[in-house]
Amino acid sequence: MTQIGLNHYLSVAKTLKNNTRALYEGVLGATVQSPRPDVDIFTFANGSSMGIFYVAAGEALTPAQHMHALWLEFEVDDQFAAIVRLAKFGMQPFEYFNDEPKYFSAPGGQVFGIAKR
Repeated sequence: MTQIGLNHYLSVAKTLKNNTRALYEGVLGATVQSPRPDVDIFTFANGSSMGIFYVAAGEALTPAQHMHALWLEFEVDDQFAAIVRLAKFGMQPFEYFNDEPKYFSAPGGQVFGIAKR
């Protein structure tokens, strides 16, 4: 049997470090550890984690490239409340062919969905 593991990694432009932390730690409630200045590890309630490597802008995927890359999905207890928090952060969902989950683009363009748990 194969399943997706609990650890995921991606690169984000260094200039977006503060916005990235504000989103994943502040809005989505992950805890953050920084083992090195160029890496943040965000851990979510179920124990899954996402490592963010902060790289030069030219080394990170563009928002257009992220639309064709892996999309993440975050499960939340209260989808409406999570969407309100994202709106207060300045993010609105974008239209996609299905309405569930609601999809957003993180700083730098990473796509993620907010789904009901």
